[in-house]
Amino acid sequence: MPGTTRGGKKPDPPTPVVAPIFQRRGLDDSQDGGRIRGEDTGIDSVPGGSQPASRADISQILARMGDMQTSLAMDIAKIATEVRAEVGALGLRIGELEEGTGDLVAAHNALARTTDTLSHRMDRMELALEDVANRSRRNNIRLRGLPESVQTRELHETVLGLLKRLVPEVPPAKLLMDRIHRALRAPRADSQQPRDVIFRLHYYTVKEEVMRKSRDVDLVYEDVSSLCFKIWLRRPCSAVGPGAPSQPTWAVINIRYAWGFPFKLLAFAGGKTSTLTLQSDPQQFFT
Repeated sequence: MPGTTRGGKKPDPPTPVVAPIFQRRGLDDSQDGGRIRGEDTGIDSVPGGSQPASRADISQILARMGDMQTSLAMDIAKIATEVRAEVGALGLRIGELEEGTGDLVAAHNALARTTDTLSHRMDRMELALEDVANRSRRNNIRLRGLPESVQTRELHETVLGLLKRLVPEVPPAKLLMDRIHRALRAPRADSQQPRDVIFRLHYYTVKEEVMRKSRDVDLVYEDVSSLCFKIWLRRPCSAVGPGAPSQPTWAVINIRYAWGFPFKLLAFAGGKTSTLTLQSDPQQFFT
């Protein structure tokens, strides 16, 4: 039979052979991959680290650490010097900016004060000019509501007829008009409001009588009953602004009013006097 000898005994098993990479290494074998001791460091590679470093090794390590510390200190000092220089330059720039801002603020304040002064002076000049312009037109009257169908050449006769009906007691010779014309603006097709008629009566007493009677008498011309006479001022209607209460409205709420010179509107209510000029705020006046 295979696997047996003649005497009937089995042969001894062969001794196992282990590959070199799996063999146990001795304690004396080097574990550094066959490298030799470094001559530059002077430190021996002691297997297992069982041998302590010598004084020379420690001195060498400390010397190297000192060199490293010195190098780091020099680098830190250099960086700190650069940072201090940048901070100083930044401080100078901030100082210059603050100084420039202060100059700008001072210049702005001076400009604001000058603007306020000029605005106040301009208001006074406008009031004076308005007063001069209005006083030079004392005899002028503005007729509002006369239709545009009345041509320019018909204005004199038409207005004269209205004046005769308004003040019949005044002799026709006294109803003398120096000039008469429409307001100096082009008629607008999209506007239902006709242009005002402006005329100047030669006699001041006649003008006063016309204005007094016009407050109580409603004139009608071709079914137009909204005719009204007003003292002709440069800006009599726009001065009070849009949405201002009309004269009948003031009468209903018991507010007395009067026109003053230079041109202004005086309202008396609650024991107080309110004044509206061309430079005033109409919304604030009527609230």
